Amino acid sequence: MTFIAIEGIDGSGKSTLSRRLKSYLEDKGYRVFLTSEPYGNPLIREEWIKSGSVESALKLAISFITDRVVHSRKIAERIRKGYIVISDRYFLSTVAYQGLNLKPELATPEKVLSFLLGISEPVEAWPECTIMLDVDPDTSVSRISGRKGRSPFEEKGYLEDVRSFYLEIANLIASDRVKWKTLGEIFIIKSNARRSEVMKQATGAVSRFLSGENQSQ
Repeated sequence: MTFIAIEGIDGSGKSTLSRRLKSYLEDKGYRVFLTSEPYGNPLIREEWIKSGSVESALKLAISFITDRVVHSRKIAERIRKGYIVISDRYFLSTVAYQGLNLKPELATPEKVLSFLLGISEPVEAWPECTIMLDVDPDTSVSRISGRKGRSPFEEKGYLEDVRSFYLEIANLIASDRVKWKTLGEIFIIKSNARRSEVMKQATGAVSRFLSGENQSQ
């Protein structure tokens, strides 16, 4: 039926929103498959935590994309069976986190996005709708302060850079929907707000999207 990705920096509320959206859509009568990344290789996360060097960006990007190829097959299978799929993180997480560290070599956000899309060609499923939760890094850090094994990627300075790059990429995609049509439509929601307000905006975006999809069929 459709595929929704939830994106944002650590501590933005992705997991909470993913679960709440699943319940909301199921109450509306939809069958929903909730998933997340990393998918089949959780050790990628351990590799990420242990490695603090930006030199690992390309290796990590390839590892995440390889994992996503497997994940996308499961997503495509569920979509064929009539499910709405919600994924907590997907392709734009790789762009924002690893792509940020590739930017000095590739020069522009457009080249980063094109490069990572190019090596993602085997990925079978792409979200038609992405909800990007935008939160300021101070709030993000306060939310994840109790986590064990925090990585250099979860520190305030790095999260500030990732947040800026997320927004830069979102604006780039929105500027040319034809060129970047593979990536679908992106809705940016400020997640500093109360959970009820975030949920209201998210369900509004999803409802508009599903309504538009139904009208086009």
